Amino acid sequence: CFQLRHGFNLLLNGYGSKRPVLDAIGYYVNTTNNEHGGAILTVNGYSPSCSVREIVNTILMKVLLGRRCSATNVVERAQFVAQQFSGSSNSGSRDSSSNTTQDGYDGSRLRPPTRLYILLHNIDGPSLRSEDSQQALSYLASTQRIHLIATTDHLNTMFLWHQRLMHRFNWLWTNTT
Repeated sequence: CFQLRHGFNLLLNGYGSKRPVLDAIGYYVNTTNNEHGGAILTVNGYSPSCSVREIVNTILMKVLLGRRCSATNVVERAQFVAQQFSGSSNSGSRDSSSNTTQDGYDGSRLRPPTRLYILLHNIDGPSLRSEDSQQALSYLASTQRIHLIATTDHLNTMFLWHQRLMHRFNWLWTNTT
């Protein structure tokens, strides 16, 4: 997790199942009680029913505790989630007369976690290969407090991404063979 704390996201490749490695990372994060702990979202990208819209909506509802986003475009919704996890706007700007922030978040309820770890099985799955899907994932991955640990099954996965996406993903490629 040293690499994650220093701004990299992990892309696991190689022959065989990478599930035990992702499970071990999830276990470590789940048992860490320091500033590097956070919420864990496990996504099965190989499933045909998996979509980035579903991932972003799950983050909004389950991780950010129902935070509302008016954008309808999945890329804009991902950018909104990324802003919520950025250092300055995670807590919103407080109104001095109440516990409510300007974005409608009631501070008296449970607070959302300061970090999110997305464990994405098969980032190159059929339903995640579109340009919009990869762009939305890259916005999530570019945020300092969202950590993306993904697996890939194809040798040519790198051709999914152009230079701007590669920069936002900031991958540290790891062979798990």
